[in-house]
Amino acid sequence: MTRRLLAAAVCLALAATPAYAAKHKSHGFTPKKIAGTWVGTWTNHTFNTTGTITLQGKPFRKGKAFQFAVDLGGNALGCPDPAAEHTPTITKGTGDNRWNAKGFKLHLISPAYGTFTVTYVYKTHKLTGTGGNPSCAPGVTWSLDGTLTHASFNGTVTINLPNQPPATSTLTANRQ
Repeated sequence: MTRRLLAAAVCLALAATPAYAAKHKSHGFTPKKIAGTWVGTWTNHTFNTTGTITLQGKPFRKGKAFQFAVDLGGNALGCPDPAAEHTPTITKGTGDNRWNAKGFKLHLISPAYGTFTVTYVYKTHKLTGTGGNPSCAPGVTWSLDGTLTHASFNGTVTINLPNQPPATSTLTANRQ
């Protein structure tokens, strides 16, 4: 009995040391953690318009890279229903179109959404971004403030239209 108590105390003490905790901590973000499909809707509260959203995370290269496929249905950013698009392949590293244990960063030029940057912080599940000048609406800019978790994607998009007050849209999708 004394040996068991002593062994348990040693294990607890070892687990509490910084070296043990550092060696056995969570590995953070990996492409496998966003594999899947989120389906839902978006609503533009300013213009009272709605549409569908499908966000699909697809790992490649045995889980070492990934892409997102995005499909917004309806008149997004004041433009006709855009075609579905996908991001560039996001590979491990730092900088644009790279991922690491902390999350990922996208930077691309999209016909439907313009030039944009999106950043994901795994620890907080925060997904933020800015973009503008889609091909059908030069001068329009937007910003995203949202969260992406294993179960859901939620966000608010502020759309800045030339010579008009900003418009606000919300996005809500659940993992299928």
